[in-house]
Amino acid sequence: MSVELLLTTLYAGAVVSASAVVEETTKEAYRALKDVVANVFGRKAQRAVDRLDADPSSPEARAEIASCVTDVPEEDADELRSKLDAFRAALERDVPARAAVERAQIDLDLDVKGNVLLEDIQNAGSIGVKTRSDGDFTLRRVGMARPGGKDTGK
Repeated sequence: MSVELLLTTLYAGAVVSASAVVEETTKEAYRALKDVVANVFGRKAQRAVDRLDADPSSPEARAEIASCVTDVPEEDADELRSKLDAFRAALERDVPARAAVERAQIDLDLDVKGNVLLEDIQNAGSIGVKTRSDGDFTLRRVGMARPGGKDTGK
């Protein structure tokens, strides 16, 4: 099981759990995933997920959970995969939940030695860019989501 997939799913779950319009079955599937993460990775991971839930866009909260979930023990992989798959299936059926995840934040930490071009980012809830550049860095045509989920367009 991929640690990156687990972390990405936890990040999405934190965004979803904060939304009032998300179906209860989706939130329950996320809670079940969090419970297994806490059982497998311990109390430190449980506290890290709680901090992530409190502020899904926090780079510190994301880094904290990433430091706790570094390797999935083989003996726990099936249980984690089962809960992860259940949450992802619930997310797929829940249109408001998918919209909340799609509006999620974009965080970029770039160390650029050459040219980078990012274009046509739409419906973002927040964008954080941290860059060190010896060359060009271009970010064009960003459409932000308004509170309530309506896209502001280009």
